[in-house]
Amino acid sequence: MRLTNEYKWRRTIEWLRIQAPASSTVYVRRCTLTELCGNCSYNGIRFFIRINKKDPFRVQLDTLIHEWAHAISWFTPGVEDHSGEWGLAYARIYSAFIRWNYGRGDR
Repeated sequence: MRLTNEYKWRRTIEWLRIQAPASSTVYVRRCTLTELCGNCSYNGIRFFIRINKKDPFRVQLDTLIHEWAHAISWFTPGVEDHSGEWGLAYARIYSAFIRWNYGRGDR
């Protein structure tokens, strides 16, 4: 069965919430961004991830994983955006994502 990109997108966000939970709620939105693939911000209560919907789908997924790693590694004010903690979070999530394959082996 061929999975649609929309199904993959929603399934990936659900998977991330379970497999790589952040310390606060994470909201994800695809929108048009002029200069970035995506970004992650935190308002003290929740994380907001924005992904450029104009990018190819594979780039959107890669950016989502990149930004999610920020959400789970931002726990110390003043820590560099791409710190060692972020790198470890990104590697852990990406490696698990590749093995997961949208849960196809779970059925």
